[in-house]
Amino acid sequence: MAGKENNFPPLPPFLPLKPCFYQDFSDEIPVEHQFTVPLWV
Repeated sequence: MAGKENNFPPLPPFLPLKPCFYQDFSDEIPVEHQFTVPLWV
């Protein structure tokens, strides 16, 4: 996991907290099971 920066949960930049783990759905979920869902962040 070297070089991968934690990116989940997505947090607004004004919070003094950092994301706590790395999440990449395109690597972890097979393409045939990925759905397009709007993310309202």
